[in-house]
This record gives sequence, C-alpha cells and structure tokens, in this order.
Amino acid sequence: MQEHIELTQTDSTQTDIPVLEPMTLLDILDRMFRLYWSHFQLFLAIVTVYFLSEFVVDQIVFVFAQGTLSVVNITILGWMNLCSFVVSFLVFAGVAYTSTSVYLEKAITPGTALGGAWHRFWSYLGSSLLYFLVVGCLFITLIGIPFGIFFLVRWSLYMFPVLFEGTPAWRSLRRSSELVKGCWW
Repeated sequence: MQEHIELTQTDSTQTDIPVLEPMTLLDILDRMFRLYWSHFQLFLAIVTVYFLSEFVVDQIVFVFAQGTLSVVNITILGWMNLCSFVVSFLVFAGVAYTSTSVYLEKAITPGTALGGAWHRFWSYLGSSLLYFLVVGCLFITLIGIPFGIFFLVRWSLYMFPVLFEGTPAWRSLRRSSELVKGCWW
C-alpha cells in the first residue's frame, strides 16, 4: 500500500469516496477521533446494545448464582457467558463496520452495522481464533516473542478483509499482511 490509491468515483452524480492512502499514527488517531465525535450518537447506539445485554446477563447470573450450584444453574451460567461473549464480539465488529462505513461516507444505521457483523460472524470468529492461537503460541517461548510481536502487528488488520471483502478466515491473515506492507509500524 506504498503507492497512492485513488478511489474517487468519476460519475459527478454520486458522492466522492475519500482517498485511501497510508497515514501516520497521529493522522490515524486524529481522523478516528473526528469520525467518532461527529457520529457520536451512532456509535453510542451500537455500544448501548452491549451495555444493555451485559446488564441483563449480570442480572440473570446474579439470580442463579445466589442459589445452590446445581447442574442446571451451572449450565445456565455457562450459556449466559457464551451469550455475553457473542454479543461483545458482535458489538466490536459492529463498531469496526461502522467506522469503515463512516470513513467511506456510506449511510449506516446501528441495525445495519450489527447486521453486517452478524452476517460475517463465523468467518470473523474463525479468523480471530486463528489469529489469537498463532500469536498466542508464539508468545509461549522466549524465542517466539519477537516473532509473536511481528505477527501481532502484521496480522492486526485481519477483521477488515473478513468484514468488508468477504475474505475467508484462513486468507484474512494473508490479506492483512498485504495491507500493512510498506507501512508496517
């Protein structure tokens, strides 16, 4: 991604898409905070789904944790933890989906963002498991730590090819490597 990639549309009746080009860390942070601030209600609506679901799960866990820990209670607590994980995973993907859509100046609603994240849930989950498994295994040994750091950065953009390009989980890490080529740090 070293060269300048021009993605503006030529038809004057449509809106222009922002130019995608490598940015410094300060430029990325500046753009990110400006986008979040200018679309605060949209991001708040998506994150509210997480907070409300966590509140409900906490209340259910509180009720079932008060009694004796029977097999039924433990099963319900396990299901609540699984539901909590799925919702937090979807909300994180929804925020990433929204961030990219807002940057590309596409109209988006919280339902559209969460629906897009849900549509790619299994691929996103698979790529996340693959990413954390490989990077985590590299961090186990002292010799693997430098390689773990290298691949942690190199594969850190795996979610965007999965969510927006429809890339399968096993190819998302390779696509992430292509995206950071030339702009690794």
